[in-house]
Amino acid sequence: MLFKRFDEKAGILNVEARGNIDFWELLDLYKILETDSIYPRKLKILFKAVNIKFDFKVIYNEDLSMAVFDTTKKYEIIKEAFVVEQEFYDSVTTMFEDKFYYENYSFKIFNNLKAAQLWLDF
Repeated sequence: MLFKRFDEKAGILNVEARGNIDFWELLDLYKILETDSIYPRKLKILFKAVNIKFDFKVIYNEDLSMAVFDTTKKYEIIKEAFVVEQEFYDSVTTMFEDKFYYENYSFKIFNNLKAAQLWLDF
């Protein structure tokens, strides 16, 4: 499951994955970000996916790419740090980092929470 919490002081949307993550949950996250106007137009996202299991093959998916693209239209900047365990690093990189090239969207994968937090700081 995905749990969202916005930290107003830091200006970061924290998304924490727990247990099994299915593809539709991930897709829905970006659909919600696209339609929800409560977040700042310069959005920082810290996505923590540690001690989880993906219920789908972690590969590039056109639907996910389009959902991210549609979301980027609603924001000036989106900067997203994805923290994963080492075993998922390569597959998540393939799913996101190598395919998403949008002018106002930055994405980086980390296996260290502190490094991800430092990178997110505008």
